[in-house]
Amino acid sequence: MLAAIKAADARLLKDLPGLAHEIAAAIHARARSIEAALAYDRLLLSLKERNWLAAISALSLIQVSCLFSECRLPSACVVC
Repeated sequence: MLAAIKAADARLLKDLPGLAHEIAAAIHARARSIEAALAYDRLLLSLKERNWLAAISALSLIQVSCLFSECRLPSACVVC
């Protein structure tokens, strides 16, 4: 579902290049938020599957690290 929303937003930006700056900025911000949510989903799936390499890869994304309410990883806390 999130990937479909992100794709629709990308098509909108491509099809309507004359959008107001505020609207385009909001669409870009939503795309970043969707990317963070998708990365968080990948992280949870990797942890459930005990795929530690994939989990570390997903965790390396700064946005995902900042989604944790209680940051227990020092490297993530520095970024947050």
